Amino acid sequence: MLKTLNFISALMIIISLLYTIVVYQNLPSEVPTHYNLYGKPDAWGNKPIIFLIPGISAYAWLLIYIVYKYYDKIAKLGLNFKNEIPSEEAIRFDKKLLVVLNFESALSFSLSHMKDVYNILGGNIDFGVYELVIFLSVILITLVYGILKGRKYK
Repeated sequence: MLKTLNFISALMIIISLLYTIVVYQNLPSEVPTHYNLYGKPDAWGNKPIIFLIPGISAYAWLLIYIVYKYYDKIAKLGLNFKNEIPSEEAIRFDKKLLVVLNFESALSFSLSHMKDVYNILGGNIDFGVYELVIFLSVILITLVYGILKGRKYK
């Protein structure tokens, strides 16, 4: 399951980047760089800035993936508040949580970016304030679940 989620999240970022490359010639010379709370553009930049979000997404995904891949070694260093080495159960749970959070953020950034590019090209997908609320809610629920469930592992 973890390999599948890692693969799908990386694939989503790649698809987002490929979509941007394919439609790049059709984009205007200035594109929105920031949106207000209601999804309306309130700042503009040159066309190449459109690759910033896929780039940041790829970098964040890779960083979290590296932590996931080497988490067994990192956890056994005992770099926590109690200076204890976590159990194998705790390490497995933490790795699952990392993969799920990485998947959720990759999904959110990729879909949001493709929606923005689609809208720049004249499309009309508008979630307004709900897009931010949904993203933050999903991440927060996952984190709270992870904290509460992770407490049982030592």
